[in-house]
Amino acid sequence: METKISVRRMQVLRILVAAALAGGVLSTIIFFWKAGKIAGIPFEFLKSLPENMEQSLSGFSFTRSEGGRVVFSINSNKTVSYGNSSATVLEGVVAEVFGRQGNRRDSIRTERCEYDKDSGDFFVPGNVSIELGSSGINSEDTGNMRLEIETSKLRFHQSSSTATSWQPVAFRYGPLKGQGNGLRYSAKEELVEIEKDVRLILEAPKKSGKPSFQFTASRMEVDKDAGSIRLFPPVMGSRGSQQLTAKLATLYLGGQGHIRQVVLEDDVEVEDKTEDRSLSLLSDLVTAWFDPESFELLSIEAEKGSKVQIKEGRSSSLLDAQEIKAFFGVNELMVREIVATGDAQLRSDSIPNVHSHARSNATTMNGNALNNEMYILRAPEVRLTLRPGTRSIDQLSTKGSARLDIVSQDERGGRKQITADQFFAHFDERGRIKKFEGYPHARLEMHEESPVDSEPANVRRSESDQVTGFFNSSDGSLVRLEQVGHFRYFEGDRRGRAERGDYSAANQEFVLSGDPVLWDSTSRVTAKKIIFNEFTKTARAAGSVRGTHLGDLRLKDSHLGEYHELIPSNVIADSAILWGEAQNIRYEGGVRAWKGQDVITSSILQVFLAERKVEAKGNVSTSYAQRISDNNPTERSFPVSISSNSLIYIGKEGRATYLGTVTLRAGETKIQSDRMDVLFSIQNGAIAQVKEATGEGKVVVVQPGRRAEGERMTYLSEKGEIILEGGPPIAFDQHGDSTTGERLTFSITGDSIGVHGGENSPTVTRRRRMR
Repeated sequence: METKISVRRMQVLRILVAAALAGGVLSTIIFFWKAGKIAGIPFEFLKSLPENMEQSLSGFSFTRSEGGRVVFSINSNKTVSYGNSSATVLEGVVAEVFGRQGNRRDSIRTERCEYDKDSGDFFVPGNVSIELGSSGINSEDTGNMRLEIETSKLRFHQSSSTATSWQPVAFRYGPLKGQGNGLRYSAKEELVEIEKDVRLILEAPKKSGKPSFQFTASRMEVDKDAGSIRLFPPVMGSRGSQQLTAKLATLYLGGQGHIRQVVLEDDVEVEDKTEDRSLSLLSDLVTAWFDPESFELLSIEAEKGSKVQIKEGRSSSLLDAQEIKAFFGVNELMVREIVATGDAQLRSDSIPNVHSHARSNATTMNGNALNNEMYILRAPEVRLTLRPGTRSIDQLSTKGSARLDIVSQDERGGRKQITADQFFAHFDERGRIKKFEGYPHARLEMHEESPVDSEPANVRRSESDQVTGFFNSSDGSLVRLEQVGHFRYFEGDRRGRAERGDYSAANQEFVLSGDPVLWDSTSRVTAKKIIFNEFTKTARAAGSVRGTHLGDLRLKDSHLGEYHELIPSNVIADSAILWGEAQNIRYEGGVRAWKGQDVITSSILQVFLAERKVEAKGNVSTSYAQRISDNNPTERSFPVSISSNSLIYIGKEGRATYLGTVTLRAGETKIQSDRMDVLFSIQNGAIAQVKEATGEGKVVVVQPGRRAEGERMTYLSEKGEIILEGGPPIAFDQHGDSTTGERLTFSITGDSIGVHGGENSPTVTRRRRMR
């Protein structure tokens, strides 16, 4: 009887041990394998073993088959039962799982496994080694790669269908290895978790000599069949000088266990940093792609409002867009290209080097140092190419209409805005912009910042087919702009036109060349070259200068308008200077000015349009068409010319003052004096004529066969008379005879002379006696 009981007890023990071993193995497998593949093997077999289970006399072993295919097998070296205790122990356990389809071979090894028949829980108190194959969606990619897992103190709770361990965990999958603390698997939720202190390492090929990828996280979920690993906040990653942080990260594994894709979510920052340079990417969603063959990082895509910040020395650039892609070079760890799309904006600060010699010597027209400047580039797409082996920008290009704002950061303010259909830019080895090109339809606007509560800022605009900008190599500040092809300039009613316009930032001036023209509502100037200064509002024209004065239209209806016609309408000279908003003009070198038949020649001629004033200096000569009287049709017209050292014409008075060796010629009459004032009149509303002229100083009147001298002279054009006074005046004829009196009157067209005496100056005529 005792023998029968012993045999019966042994059979029961074997059944319990087999059930415990099967349950422990299955729970461990399920831990790292989705429940859909194995959960089909019910735990009911713990109550009744399948009929096809085999047993060996040495230790314990059994297999389970379905449809003629082995599903799993279990072997143990020793089975131990503790009398009335509820625990049963298996030692030296090896389990192999082939799956229902027979397409996997997982192995689990442990020195000891315990089963508690009261609670139904399984417990492995020591170490557990697990090797898992794959039958999931990535099985073709992963090939024969196996997931190796090491942990200890594993417990499976049948009531909740969960397996847990709070001990350290380590695993490896080809070049990917990881570690952490604590495991949890829920068969119902189909989740496998590493609970805390997660660290992953993706080892680079040994021949590459590159550093490994490393990730840390607070928690991790693993889905081997799906080929994914999910990391929970805070997530940190690194490879060499590259660092990343995010709240969530999902790693998708490909062939040979390498990472093929990484998705980072929420507050993502990826940084590549050295001692003096850094490249940072900020976004809420970032996807990194890896090469499926070489396993190298290919590109990074950032969405949901992304930013890239590039810092180098004391300067920085910030690229902002809806989507940003960063591409890595072949066999390189560094970014080689960045593409930003969707309202892309690149902001760059140019911080001056205060020790720069070039900086200290660069001044504006008013003596102030060049501005600190900030650059803001906007375009639908911005593409940055980085210099190989560095984190510095090498080239930039845009697609779609682009705009570049150059904003002064000093107290004077001011902003330059440049637009074009496309931009290209080149940078130096330090990442500072040195040149950019914009075309076609290039446009430059200059805004003067206005004080608070003042009138809107003045805007100056220029347009051309192409614009090229050049920058200072020491601090990246703008040096000059070249606008080529159909150049146009606009400021208020002022306009400019040329084939090209070159702008100097230091001097704040444009140089117009290629048939340049500068004009407004009152004047027009052409030359071989025109230089216009933005700060002083001064323009200089050089080479074959031609000026046209249209008159001050603001005075068109004034009662002084009759004098306005005396301003010359055309001027030619070697050079000219235009200044002030009223467009005062100074012509120099071989000046010739005319209005109809009225002509002025001189070395220098200044025209003040608003004041209706003209000044001439150096070899001044003027010529006017003259008629003696409108009532005498037999009298012909003749020119009146006046020459002197200088001339001042006052349009409000209709009067001109000639100074220094003044000579007036009217017909055959010549009048010389030290000073001469000429009063003009308008005939027929258009032609200016000399109405009256007065001379002072030593006055000399010369006519054919006659010469007269006096101190004062009055010329009356309507009467054709010259009145000579003071001295008293005296006249000599060709025979040496003389006539004197208080006043002498000469005719311009005749040879008669009128003599008027007085108490102090009687009339005297002297004739030379012929011998």
